[in-house]
Amino acid sequence: MRSRNGYFTVEAALVLPMAIGVIFFGVYILLLQYNRCLLEQDMGILTMWGSLLCGEEAKIGSELENRIGNIDWEKYLIWEMTEFDVKIQKNVCRAEGGGQVVFPLPGWNFWNDENIWSVESEWEFQSVYPVEFVRMCNRLKQKGE
Repeated sequence: MRSRNGYFTVEAALVLPMAIGVIFFGVYILLLQYNRCLLEQDMGILTMWGSLLCGEEAKIGSELENRIGNIDWEKYLIWEMTEFDVKIQKNVCRAEGGGQVVFPLPGWNFWNDENIWSVESEWEFQSVYPVEFVRMCNRLKQKGE
């Protein structure tokens, strides 16, 4: 009579590495998504903050540079920032940013030839002064009547 104890060993040797690989890949994708959300949040906050500034462009530029310098770059866990730029021109604050991460398994990157995943994002806010805002509301009110 044969022993059936060897079947479980073979199944565990095949299934367990696949299950652990799927879990690690899921955690890696979640970290990538976390970093993407942090980038969107930082850029949104900077553009909103920049659109609230008023005054000379040189003063606004130096305040934005200060604000960018105070960002905690260590919170981005698995990637490095490749670009981060904030500009103000004619009451419009625009931010562009991006980062890249090296895919952990070199032969398994099916989406592109390089072993790098990159994320880019851009935000834009237009500053509206209170007087302009009231005028715009009045115009909309008149059109609605």
